[in-house]
Amino acid sequence: MAWFDRAEKMEIKHNFKANKMVHPIRGLVLHITDTDQTLQSLFGDFNNPKQSGKKRSAHFGIAKDGELWQFVDTDDVAFAVDGIWGGNGVDNHWVSVENVAKNGDFLTADQIRSVAILMDWLHNTDGVPYTTAEKKDDRGLGYHRMFGIGDHACPGSKVVAQRQNILNLTDCGI
Repeated sequence: MAWFDRAEKMEIKHNFKANKMVHPIRGLVLHITDTDQTLQSLFGDFNNPKQSGKKRSAHFGIAKDGELWQFVDTDDVAFAVDGIWGGNGVDNHWVSVENVAKNGDFLTADQIRSVAILMDWLHNTDGVPYTTAEKKDDRGLGYHRMFGIGDHACPGSKVVAQRQNILNLTDCGI
């Protein structure tokens, strides 16, 4: 894997672990920013060498209009769920995507299409199945809250419910 040619490459230099991803990856984790951030401000946050608290990043970001940016090579571990990059950590088994949305929002139709395109790429490059994932050892399209880490609702029940809509737009079209 590496860099997705259909995403704008906006490589961060901080807050990830190089060459530590376990392959084959288990799947794609949906997140929301829960703010009005833009992809540019998300890039700035992820690339900040002086982040406060737990380090955070994601492999991809999707704007409301479907614009897709890639921040981290998919052979590298982004700090998107648990910040652990070894052993049984979550982050070294899953690729992550931050969608610009607030808690309670649905993903836009453009975001759904971009996530479906990303799922197709992950299916074709790393064998990620066109299924929904419900727990950390599953494979497919998952969501942050399914890992039970932290006290949050990310990405919200409306986004979780849209996973089948995303899979319906993939090449497999299930």
